[in-house]
Amino acid sequence: METINFKDSIIELKNVEYKNIGISQDIIDDIEKDKEFSIEMKTEDNYKIQELNENHVTLEYKRKKYFIPESFYEIEIIVTINYNLECEDPDLDEVKEDIDKNKKQLLLPASTQASLLIAQLTNVDTNKIPDFDPPFYKG
Repeated sequence: METINFKDSIIELKNVEYKNIGISQDIIDDIEKDKEFSIEMKTEDNYKIQELNENHVTLEYKRKKYFIPESFYEIEIIVTINYNLECEDPDLDEVKEDIDKNKKQLLLPASTQASLLIAQLTNVDTNKIPDFDPPFYKG
């Protein structure tokens, strides 16, 4: 990754949404009727290039955590991370290729912050049993 400077990144929390859903009586009834019934925890990660110019790139990272069927909680966290570009007059298409090729490494600071936030939010809501999310991009 010759075009992106990893040393000078700026991370900014843009949004946190937390929805406490709980568990409905319908789900409890389904569990009692069918011992094979399960609730699936889902994690969705995605990102987009928010800004790209000759000097820097800003990536927007979004992590969403929820359950199927809808229960317990739903969390969505949006974090931006800004990197300076290393070379003068960079080829922006090459920068986009570098981002795509190295997205897990580039998004690691943002995904780590999202993971820590989820652990803190769920620690408060679930009586000291936090949900520890892997601190890496899963997209």
